[in-house]
Amino acid sequence: MSPYDEGYEAVREGKPINSNPYHETESSHSDWIRGWEDATEDFIDKLNASKSDVDRNNDSIVMNALLKNTAKEK
Repeated sequence: MSPYDEGYEAVREGKPINSNPYHETESSHSDWIRGWEDATEDFIDKLNASKSDVDRNNDSIVMNALLKNTAKEK
């Protein structure tokens, strides 16, 4: 499995972005992050496809808060 795929799968497993197993100086670190970010965007897109405008707004607020908290933990 590629680092990108590992990052993508990490979202499915509920892992935060700071669970990246690669050191910041490795190119695999960036690949893993891209996978994690793409999976997060895909998840949000799927949620939005089946929700009302009010629900979408609430989800965006919650997801942004989660992402900010995850970034602080880094």
